[in-house]
Amino acid sequence: MSPSFGNPFVRCRCGLACLERIHRRPWMKFLPSLRFYRCSRCGKRQLASKRAVRGAVIARRSSQSGR
Repeated sequence: MSPSFGNPFVRCRCGLACLERIHRRPWMKFLPSLRFYRCSRCGKRQLASKRAVRGAVIARRSSQSGR
């Protein structure tokens, strides 16, 4: 396991479209623009912008429907 795996500020390589929202820890409420997510592929927990994740999910869906 890499040292960044436990760091919620470092994103995994799977991409934002694979993230599932989970409950934040109390200290994370000091970062209101970020949400706490878990990657559905690798399991890494990470903080990310709600807007960025939503944009990635929309882009992924539109690329899948355009096939």
